[in-house]
Amino acid sequence: DAQPMVVMASPGMLQQGLSRELFETWCSDRRNGLVMPGYSVAGTLANHLLTEPKEIQTTSGDWVPVNLSITYISFSAHSDFAQTSEFVTSLRPRHVIHVHGGEDEMKRLQRALAKRYDPKEVEFLTPQNCQAVHLRFPGDKVARVIGSLAEVAPADGAEVSALLVLKENKYTLLAAADLHTATPLASTTIVQRPRFRYDRPILELLAAVGRIF
Repeated sequence: DAQPMVVMASPGMLQQGLSRELFETWCSDRRNGLVMPGYSVAGTLANHLLTEPKEIQTTSGDWVPVNLSITYISFSAHSDFAQTSEFVTSLRPRHVIHVHGGEDEMKRLQRALAKRYDPKEVEFLTPQNCQAVHLRFPGDKVARVIGSLAEVAPADGAEVSALLVLKENKYTLLAAADLHTATPLASTTIVQRPRFRYDRPILELLAAVGRIF
């Protein structure tokens, strides 16, 4: 401690570990300084220090003054607005959910992105921690009917027994008997015959089965 030094310590949230121990040891001295180069989650000591508190509670329960200087620099490897916007434009997702970052920054990004896209095409959401998010997707699907199933139109309201096959995002509806002729798929029949040992009289077994069925 006699010589000036720079110590790079983790974790960055200052919740525990070496960074927390060093901070509690040095935070009372005005000659020291803290530089936080990354995002801090709400509820952590690192995030609390951004409010410049006069004192903090140590992990042992004591209170110590905070006299050192606190500096925050944005040093993030995450994408910026231009990169995020380009990514959304390329994918055109129905929903975009912001889940990583400061609340104010995420809401600012949400508003900026929402101005660039039609809300009917892309929805931007910024939920709170542990907040449930309900997403709506178009429910209509179109299936092509082939084989013997397409020979006769079903009556209105009648039940249809068929197989629904999905291939390359296209749906096909066909009878089970047409599976091997209309597709490269094959049907398989599995017959299961359970066996068990029974040493009691057969009448007792029949009576027990009769009570079930």
